[in-house]
Amino acid sequence: MRAIVGRPFGLLLAAAFPVVLTNTLVGQNGFLTASLIGATLYLIPVRPVLAGICLGLLSYKPQYGLLFPLVLIAASQWRVFCSAAVTAVALGLASWLAYGTESWQAFFHWMPMFSQAFLTEGRAPWGKMQSIFALVRYFGGTEQLGWILQWVMDGAVAVVLVLIWRSRISYCLKAAALAAGTLLTTPYLFLYDLMVLAIAVAFLVRIGLRQGFERHELPALGLAAALLMFYPLFGAPTGFGATLVVSSLIIRRCWLRRELGRDATQPILSNELI
Repeated sequence: MRAIVGRPFGLLLAAAFPVVLTNTLVGQNGFLTASLIGATLYLIPVRPVLAGICLGLLSYKPQYGLLFPLVLIAASQWRVFCSAAVTAVALGLASWLAYGTESWQAFFHWMPMFSQAFLTEGRAPWGKMQSIFALVRYFGGTEQLGWILQWVMDGAVAVVLVLIWRSRISYCLKAAALAAGTLLTTPYLFLYDLMVLAIAVAFLVRIGLRQGFERHELPALGLAAALLMFYPLFGAPTGFGATLVVSSLIIRRCWLRRELGRDATQPILSNELI
């Protein structure tokens, strides 16, 4: 986040993000997921092969990498795409050599049972998950309705991201949109993985620090932080609301075309304005 923001303030922003406390208390892997996604997005314009390696390592949680192939193809980022594919295959092969065929057999055996337990039977309280699917189930909606709305959102996010990545909108907005989109397209999303939202916020902050924040942006980011902090009080999918708030800020910047006409391939390592 320090690298993305481009100023030492990024360190403070990273440490102050509300989900840091959640990950620290429960010892979960949200930091790793956010680091791999953040590194991928940071490195795509300047170190595509290394970016692909980071993306390939994200295959340990494949639900967060589903959108990346679409946008990489849309943006013709073939070196990133191929590097990620090779890394994912190599990682799978390494796990097979280390743990044998039985581990993969167990993985495919338990995956549908795990899905049945958490997404159908609700073994974990619905309020713990931060997706539109969980929101529907939290308010008493049926599983079928939850899946319908989840698939509609998945399709809409995928289309919007492809259009954004094919456009000449600034790279920072593309990266922010993809980071937020990864959280909207999976039904299985716990609060600790919302650390990824910090990556989207970092790209927005970078833009704001260089071009100025719009009047509503800082209060909206404060609202998103509050929704994340208030989760323990309500036990509801407030993190989904935080993701929607950040996503709306990104879409508004794109809609207003304030970033159009910029060089979409300009490295974010540059000290110049993006």
